[in-house]
Amino acid sequence: MEQKGYIEKDFERIENGSLSFLKRTHYPKDDIFQRRLAAVLRDSNDAITLISRTGKILAWNRGAEKMYGYSEAEALYMNFQKLFPKRCRHDAARILRAIDFGEIIESYDTQRITKQGKIIDVWMTITAIYSDFGEFEGIATTERDITDRKVAERKLKATEAKLRESNERLKVLARVDDLTHVNNRRYFIEQFKRDFLRAKRHGHSLAVIIFDIDYFKQYNDTYGHQSGDICLQRISAAVRNHFKRASDLVGRLGGEEFAVVINYQNREEVEVRLKAFLDDLNSMEIPHAGSPLLPYVTMSAGVANYHGDDLESDPMAF
Repeated sequence: MEQKGYIEKDFERIENGSLSFLKRTHYPKDDIFQRRLAAVLRDSNDAITLISRTGKILAWNRGAEKMYGYSEAEALYMNFQKLFPKRCRHDAARILRAIDFGEIIESYDTQRITKQGKIIDVWMTITAIYSDFGEFEGIATTERDITDRKVAERKLKATEAKLRESNERLKVLARVDDLTHVNNRRYFIEQFKRDFLRAKRHGHSLAVIIFDIDYFKQYNDTYGHQSGDICLQRISAAVRNHFKRASDLVGRLGGEEFAVVINYQNREEVEVRLKAFLDDLNSMEIPHAGSPLLPYVTMSAGVANYHGDDLESDPMAF
């Protein structure tokens, strides 16, 4: 026997990303499905809401009660703007206006505020609702509390930032002498080889200056190694101050020995810069009672000048 159907108004259907109301003939067995679907929506852990075009809350499931702390009875008297933190209030009108003009809003992460005033991170999807005549009537939202995930993400980002910072420090430690804060011997030689090959390739002139503190062993014997370290730090600071062009390369070769590589246009330039450094060193007058030369720290310097056309193939031949 054929079962009689009946007309039910306002049956909801999702079509092309929008939720619409239509009239449809269906049979009593469909009621079972509808009731089951309603139960799923009602009991979902996700917050599922229905919002009018003016922002009034029309439907509020248990997931929404749990997430926001408002009972269904309370929510149905509210405008959904109340769920927006102050800095996000303008989003409410923007969302409704955008959908009214036919814009499709993809799922996105945002923030909402609970009845207790707690700001929570929320993942949200929005579905537009239209009447039988195609008029925009409101929106249906599905919202999920992702606060724990966001907290974990922020912690992970903070950890990654610390790791990057640690890696940068390790890179610096790998190339910088920890006492004098100039390039260490290994990194200096690596960079010197690079500068050498570049000078050879382009025919540039290159000067290598080697500095050595005179009678530094006697300085340590007289004043102690701690004072010796302080002396090295003061001298390295002076070296950095005088040879700080982008193309200059400064390094500590070991002990009391420093080196500088200079790209230059003429040899007089090298002599002028070297003399300025040595004059500055002498003016510092760091006491050195153990030196047979002068009663303060002095340095000996050797300079090798090379032109790219004359450079040996092996940079270490210097």
